[in-house]
Amino acid sequence: MTSGIKVYAATTLYTSALEDLQRDSSFDFEAYPVDDKDYSLKVIQIAESSDGELFIYVYQPCARGKDLRATTIRLSQTTGINISPKDYKLTFLNSSGVFYKYKVEGLELKKSVVRYYDITAIHRPFDKLIDEGVGGGNIVNEVVYKVGQVWTATTLDGKVSYVMDETETIEITNKYVGFAQYDEGTKVGWGITNGTTRAHFIAFSTNHNIDKLISADVGFKEQSVSCELCLNPIHLNHDYKEYHDYKFGEQYQHQPDPLTIHYTDKVTADKYTWNRIRSTADFLKDEINKDYVITSDGLKDISGTQWILNFYETQVEVKVDGIWTLLLSSWASLFVGDADVRYNRVSDVTILRLSFETNGDYYNLGVVDNKQTGSGKPINVSTKDPSDVPWWVWVLIVAAVVIVALILICIFVPGAAPAIGRGMLLIGKGIIFGIYYLFYGLFWLISAPFRLIAKAIKNRKAKPKPSQSRKPKRKSKPKKAGTKK
Repeated sequence: MTSGIKVYAATTLYTSALEDLQRDSSFDFEAYPVDDKDYSLKVIQIAESSDGELFIYVYQPCARGKDLRATTIRLSQTTGINISPKDYKLTFLNSSGVFYKYKVEGLELKKSVVRYYDITAIHRPFDKLIDEGVGGGNIVNEVVYKVGQVWTATTLDGKVSYVMDETETIEITNKYVGFAQYDEGTKVGWGITNGTTRAHFIAFSTNHNIDKLISADVGFKEQSVSCELCLNPIHLNHDYKEYHDYKFGEQYQHQPDPLTIHYTDKVTADKYTWNRIRSTADFLKDEINKDYVITSDGLKDISGTQWILNFYETQVEVKVDGIWTLLLSSWASLFVGDADVRYNRVSDVTILRLSFETNGDYYNLGVVDNKQTGSGKPINVSTKDPSDVPWWVWVLIVAAVVIVALILICIFVPGAAPAIGRGMLLIGKGIIFGIYYLFYGLFWLISAPFRLIAKAIKNRKAKPKPSQSRKPKRKSKPKKAGTKK
């Protein structure tokens, strides 16, 4: 298809879509009928303006019944094996019946004689009245439509001509966006810590056979979220929004855009390390271990997918003061306190390019993929026993609960303060005596062997010595008188 369209743009006024298209002598108006049930977007022409702008002309069959507007277009100014697609924002300029005219924002036109525009796909907002959801708690932000066109713009003798050829793409057929959560830092219990890593991933399948997935380009948005009263188990449940005081920052596109990952890249969370690109089977083997296990819903959500892209990690930060640090994630926090939680929300996740090998051949293709956001709940849970909480934490928890309960009674029950004071005094005395006798008993128990040894030595020294028996002296017999010889 060849045309000689050259559009001149004024500062605030643009020529109409139909007027531009009719400058092509081969344009056939009848080839684009109205169809109120066809909600697709079809790119039918592009044009460069004298002001360095790129226009996209889109056939939208349902325009008479539903005024859908395209949001982004996925294109690359290189083609073939060097394709490097990026999503560019589209600004709606005008429409003529089923023909819509958009301007591509943020694209700088090259000044070479020959210029390429390899268009992979075009997006529009999700419409719940006409579009189907994806399940698994995921939300589709933008619906995608395949384009698969490479436009070659050539300038000769001051005139610009456009030639379009079809190009190969790869389509995502099954997709789930989520994250696995790993607890790091000082663990207190129930899966909430003062340092938690969220490893964000995309589980997906394609319409193309892939033997080895080499690299991928991923685009997504981020948004800071801070939440008061978000720490204890009830408040962490996002269904109870009345408990929350959410503050959302401005949503922005993650940089670099897109983010490129390779199969040799590794990621570490807690004590586990794995490759950023791996098969779903390997992902399941890595996740099912003694500390973490994928939930039954999680297994259902990623079942049927072929590949996993672990593309990004975020941290959940807990802001607490003083003694409340010791009470993190305890059931007692239902009654005695809470904390501020800060994290970055990842949304509008999409795959723009995949490079891979199949049957010894290398491919580098633009990807036809929607923009999708996860449920906000981790795909895995900790298998660690809550009884791992140290005993002294329980002592502090119980003490905190008792103190807070007594304070509330003193506030709301008139005249209770003196009685509570006397009771506290008695309890204090009891605790003091209890501690005294506890240490006394321990001292008595520990010193018992030494006291027994000392007593034995003392008894030995006090025992009288036995008297020695004496033999009677032998009396000499008197000599008889005799005669001397």
